[in-house]
Amino acid sequence: MAPMSSDKIILSVATTGSWALKSQNPALPVTPEEIAAAAVESWREGAAIAHVHVRDDAGAMSCDLARFRRVKELIRAQGCDVIINFSTSGGAGRVDEAERFNSLSAGP
Repeated sequence: MAPMSSDKIILSVATTGSWALKSQNPALPVTPEEIAAAAVESWREGAAIAHVHVRDDAGAMSCDLARFRRVKELIRAQGCDVIINFSTSGGAGRVDEAERFNSLSAGP
C-alpha cells in the first residue's frame, strides 16, 4: 500500500553490515572514509538514520572506538545531521560484551 500524503516515512540505511566482504562486493564501504561517504550520500537521498559498523584494516568487523569516532567526524564535517546509530553487535559473538559497547563512547 502506498503511503498517504500525511504519513511519515523514516528511512534507515546500513552502509556495510558486519559480515559481508569487499571481495564479495567491490562497492562495499569498509574504510572510515568510505563508510562516512556512503552515510552522507544516503542522507542526501533521504535517509534519516545511518546504522554504522566499522572495519579493521583487513576489512573485518571491528569495535575500534577510534574508527567509530572517525566515521562520525567525517559525517559531521559534511554538514550531515543524519542520526548515527553505531552498531553494538560485535560481529555475533566475536568480541566480549565490554568491547561490543565501545561505539557508545563515540557519542552517536
